[in-house]
Amino acid sequence: MVQVSRGRNSASRLALAALAMACAMPAAAFTLGRLEVRSHLGQPFDATLSFASRPDEEVDASCFSLLPRNPGDGVAGLPAATIEVIRAKDGGQAQIRTRQPVREPIVGLALRAGCVGKGEFRRDFTLTLDPPPQTAR
Repeated sequence: MVQVSRGRNSASRLALAALAMACAMPAAAFTLGRLEVRSHLGQPFDATLSFASRPDEEVDASCFSLLPRNPGDGVAGLPAATIEVIRAKDGGQAQIRTRQPVREPIVGLALRAGCVGKGEFRRDFTLTLDPPPQTAR
């Protein structure tokens, strides 16, 4: 009988320890949404990436960075870009911009997202830039 009781205590302690570990693990830092490109071919790149986060979560520009592209994939990368974060109640937007015009119709963008101590992930985008709209003469 003592062994059965001890087994239950061990199982209870194990279950309690597993529950405590699950509660101690950080929740996902944030999730990325849609990338909306507002620029055209021959213009400086201008895009907005939406993200969702908890209201108490600190998400700023340091949580995002552009990564080098794989040169063997045949897709041009962006010229040097800046990332600015605009916060909203349950997330916000990361604005990605370049000063240099983008001359290639197909560009690749490799983005690292993640804040210190919260984990990080990589998202790769391949984008097709349309020529600017024609103006009536």
